Amino acid sequence: TAEELVHRILRYRNYFGERGGVTVSGGEPLCQTEFVTDLFRRLRELGISTALDTAGYRLDESVRALLDVTDLVLLDYKYTNAEDYLRHTGCEMTRVDEFLAYLQSVNKPTWLRHVLIPGYNDDENSLARLVALRDAHSCVRRVELLPFRKLCLEKYREMGIPFALADTPEMSADQTEELRRKYNLN
Repeated sequence: TAEELVHRILRYRNYFGERGGVTVSGGEPLCQTEFVTDLFRRLRELGISTALDTAGYRLDESVRALLDVTDLVLLDYKYTNAEDYLRHTGCEMTRVDEFLAYLQSVNKPTWLRHVLIPGYNDDENSLARLVALRDAHSCVRRVELLPFRKLCLEKYREMGIPFALADTPEMSADQTEELRRKYNLN
């Protein structure tokens, strides 16, 4: 239960102190909005900050209620054009755009997170659109560029599921840093 989880979290409060908090990520936490809302309400009552790491694919009343008790949203922006978004995620980019528009309307502190996948979304146009997204939304406090890694490869193999990006090279930390500096993304 959320109450049991809060008790476990409190055991680690010395580690994250007054400035740290709790991030719920996934899978996808929007699949469990009622539970996460209950958890975040309890944490806020104790003065513990909350962060939600999400793909932002869903926006309804239960998600709005969750966002009311969320201090920071880490919004995965996987691709910056609609065609690539739909082709590679199976989801319409308009859903993520609507989610970001809502965050803007309530001025919810947001970090855009973008995993750089060589040959897919690390080109000049993609990154320029990411900068434009940041600049058009004052709620966006930061853009995080994250290097593509294949840590999941073994799990896919064990499950007998083909990994579509198995032959894609990983993005190095140096390449990521170079793009971060070039586009002034922190």
